[in-house]
Amino acid sequence: LLAYFMPYIIIFLVLRWSASILIGIVAAAASNLALEQVPQFRGTMMSLASAFSGVGTAIGIAVAGTVLNLYTNAVTGFQALGLTVGALAFAGALVNLFFAKDPLKPRS
Repeated sequence: LLAYFMPYIIIFLVLRWSASILIGIVAAAASNLALEQVPQFRGTMMSLASAFSGVGTAIGIAVAGTVLNLYTNAVTGFQALGLTVGALAFAGALVNLFFAKDPLKPRS
């Protein structure tokens, strides 16, 4: 999120490259989380995870395009896009935090 507000290209590149490492870690963890939710239905779970990933990507592209089109100034539009993407990522983290269940934890 900070990369959208960086005026210097070197700092921007360092932030983006470090973010790519973290995104790789998140991608590996997300697929494992999806597999461990319901071990008996792994095939169905992977199909649903793939389908919803595609739907989420389509929605993300639509939201990003809308935010960029609403602002005529290129700098302001990209900063608004950065804030929107950050807010959606935060919302997604909250959904995982509150709705993902640990399959090894006994139910109370």
